Amino acid sequence: TSPWDTLYGYEDIQFAITSLIPAQQRERCRVLHVGCGTSNVTEGLWKDGFRSICNFDFSDVVIRLMAQRWEDAAKGAATGDEEAAMLQGVEWLQLDITDLAPLAGGSFDVVLEKFTLDALLCEVTDDATSDRGCAAMREMHRVLRPGGLLLSIAWGEGRRVDLLKSGGLFDVESRRVPGTA
Repeated sequence: TSPWDTLYGYEDIQFAITSLIPAQQRERCRVLHVGCGTSNVTEGLWKDGFRSICNFDFSDVVIRLMAQRWEDAAKGAATGDEEAAMLQGVEWLQLDITDLAPLAGGSFDVVLEKFTLDALLCEVTDDATSDRGCAAMREMHRVLRPGGLLLSIAWGEGRRVDLLKSGGLFDVESRRVPGTA
């Protein structure tokens, strides 16, 4: 199965990730990829040196598909050691962003969500007061280590800032992703 993204692929957000996390820190950096879908983000993270990536999506079908795609990619690795590293360093879980109970608190250095909050909040009138949005923020904060990085890629410039700041859980810096999507 080929990667598919609604809007931005990894190549479109790569600069944001690689500019915030120096190359020498990536191998030890624990990344939680929220709402992975069938994107190419995991492949891109791996190519950029990240070796501990936990992907989740609410769809069990997507998770099974992606786990198989990753296993197939690992079988094509140049060496047996690389194959083993790919299979050990990347996991695929079926979870709901509002309840990450299976994940330990403070267990990730980076939480990356790309348009997942947009999907979760597409029918609400005020992101910052949405019960599900606030629950998602609390859970992402809980699993992020103190001083960790939440990277949220959202549709609509500035729309998500109030939710990200709600409850005082995160300091927020907003940047525009280049492109026309």
